[in-house]
Amino acid sequence: MTIAEHIAIMARMEAARRETHAHLGLIERQIAARAERLMTTFRARSRDYRKSRSTWSHADEQLYRATLSELNFSRHREVDGLSRKLARQDAAIAAFRRRHGFSEVDPELDMAVLRGLILRSASPCAVS
Repeated sequence: MTIAEHIAIMARMEAARRETHAHLGLIERQIAARAERLMTTFRARSRDYRKSRSTWSHADEQLYRATLSELNFSRHREVDGLSRKLARQDAAIAAFRRRHGFSEVDPELDMAVLRGLILRSASPCAVS
């Protein structure tokens, strides 16, 4: 395999990992938003809207946490599956980096160095 192919594979692996991570984040945000919506509709009441007082009571917080826990449990298979997939992708990326000599510290630096190597190998060398 050429260096360009290694770069392409690494880019695809990292893009897939970013997509999985974004999907997991989306699910977590959906759960939190739904818990808040359910809590506010369930606890709808007239509130005192003074500047010095919060409208979010201790009972509201307890209900929110209970609702959040229930919603997390209802989607735990999906969240667990994506978390395991993310862990597998992290392991695969780390193994690929070790196998092909990529740095674990700064992947952007590796890509810049490899692109420089490709450009140097592609350009004709002047004979001195």
